[in-house]
Amino acid sequence: MVTLEKLVEDQKYTGDSDIQIIKAFFDLNDMEEEAMDLITELSKIKVEKLKRKERMVKEWTSYLPSKYLYENYDLEIADRLHTLELDYLSHGGELSGSRLEWARENIPNIELPKYYFNPLIEWLDERGIRFKGEKPIENKRFI
Repeated sequence: MVTLEKLVEDQKYTGDSDIQIIKAFFDLNDMEEEAMDLITELSKIKVEKLKRKERMVKEWTSYLPSKYLYENYDLEIADRLHTLELDYLSHGGELSGSRLEWARENIPNIELPKYYFNPLIEWLDERGIRFKGEKPIENKRFI
C-alpha cells in the first residue's frame, strides 16, 4: 500500500498537484470504489450548498425594497445597492470579491437607505463597512 504521506513527500520532486496526489493514492492502492463513494458524498455536499443558496434567494428576493432605492437614489447608486442585495443572496450570505471592494470604497459615502436588506447591513457592519453616519448595529432593524 502506498501511503498518502509517501505521495506527499514525493510531491516535492514530482511537482504533482494535490488533486493528482489524491488521484494517485486511490489508483495505486486499487481503491477506485472508495474514491467513487467519496465523490458521491462530495456531490451531495455540493448539492446541499447550492440548495441552501437557492432557498435563501427565493426566501428573501421578494422582500428586497428595490422600489424605494430607485425612488430615492440616483440610478447608478440604486442599481449598485440593489445589485449588492442580489449578490449577497446569490452567494449564500456573502458578497463576491468585486462587490465587496465596491462596498468598501463607496458605502461610507452613501446615506443609509431608510429601507434596505438588514442581513446585508449586518454582514457589512461585521466587516467594518457602514453607510454614511451609521453607527455599529446593536440590534436588528429594517427587514
